[in-house]
Amino acid sequence: MKKSLCVIFICLALLVCASGALLMPFDRQDGASEKRILAPFPEFLSGGAVNLSFPMEFEGWLNDHIGGRRQLTSFYSRLLTAIGTSPNAQVIVGKEGWLFFRETVPDYTGEGALSEDELYRLDCVLRQINDALAGNGVKFILAIAPNKSTIYPQYMPDAYPHADVPGNAARLMALGGVRFVDWASLLLEHANEDLYYRGDTHWNERGARYAAAALIRAVAGRKDAAPMPDPGAPFRFERDYVGDLTQMLYPVNAPREDRIVFEDGTPQQYRYTGRMRTLEDINISTEGGASPLRVLMLRDSFANSLIGWVSNAFSSVDYSRQMPLPLQKAGEYDIVVLQIVERRLRELLDDAPVLFASPADLFPADENGVGAVAFAKLESGGVRIWGEVDAAPARVTECVVQIIIGDRIAAYYAYPVGGEAGFSLLIPSLEEGATVAVRFIGDEMVTSRAVSVLFE
Repeated sequence: MKKSLCVIFICLALLVCASGALLMPFDRQDGASEKRILAPFPEFLSGGAVNLSFPMEFEGWLNDHIGGRRQLTSFYSRLLTAIGTSPNAQVIVGKEGWLFFRETVPDYTGEGALSEDELYRLDCVLRQINDALAGNGVKFILAIAPNKSTIYPQYMPDAYPHADVPGNAARLMALGGVRFVDWASLLLEHANEDLYYRGDTHWNERGARYAAAALIRAVAGRKDAAPMPDPGAPFRFERDYVGDLTQMLYPVNAPREDRIVFEDGTPQQYRYTGRMRTLEDINISTEGGASPLRVLMLRDSFANSLIGWVSNAFSSVDYSRQMPLPLQKAGEYDIVVLQIVERRLRELLDDAPVLFASPADLFPADENGVGAVAFAKLESGGVRIWGEVDAAPARVTECVVQIIIGDRIAAYYAYPVGGEAGFSLLIPSLEEGATVAVRFIGDEMVTSRAVSVLFE
């Protein structure tokens, strides 16, 4: 009898241990709910030899694809969140059920704030976009969506000290380089109304209405030029919303929260042009709105809930999530809106926008200037020139690249991106044998020696 019980126990134990593998054909994992790419199945041979990392890579693949993983993850998450701990490195469990995205922590604590030099270079980039567009009669508006922790710091865990100085967005707007929509001040004024989802990185329908109204007013120029959303309209709650942060914690059977459903019934005037699958599409176009303005909106996911209102307001709107900023056809619009969430501001210093450079004044050559390297490649119907100098001044406010071909010299404004002393610009064409010199103006003026451009 005892032997039989032991055999049964061993069989059950083996069945439990093997259950994950047995369930794999019936429980496909795709990583969508966790917003990440799962580990691929490793190759046994790599470069004609045995892949010595195969055991470790196979373990990673098995961990990501084992059957029942999402159910176990959700159960484990419920146990940990009950004591205020997050099992997901990207999700912070805050107070009273609020969740926060870890990537917003540097803005919240100030420890990862833009340096003074980065702030000035970013302001320079935005000013040069503004000036280039203005030269073609196009207006430029910056709209920074606040991180949830900026509007609701009281729900962040005490383990994260709140910086007592202005954040990146506030510091950038204080420089006054470009026209902006001050969403942060507006939302802070109405923060007692609950403007963000507790389990999501984004604002809810009410927060979106406040943001859309402010943006439409800034673009249209007056309040009555286009249909305006009313954040105070009658509404009801429907408990059917699962936030992106909630989904990251609970891949299955995620808890739902209230979604605001407004009942003012504003009719849809616009229509989509071309193919539109979801609001997450890289490019979306609409036409048929009220005001006869053509708008290009460079945006991220915070604009998903604004698209209906903005499209209703303007006769033609193109939305794009491309990076670098696709401004090569900006001259076809009346207004360009750059909407970006606060935590992503630093990304604007990675690459220059796709926009032909504006002419600049020539500057004297300096054969004793700092060293530099410059490269070029064909891009977007022109030639991209980029590189870096050996040293750049602090707090850059201007960057100019001078191109020399024989006895011909031309100068263009460049974007101070790609590093502390980096530069980048797009011009229509470039002849072989060209040399370039770079001048940065900031706390001082730094000019490079003329160097040959290396074509890739």
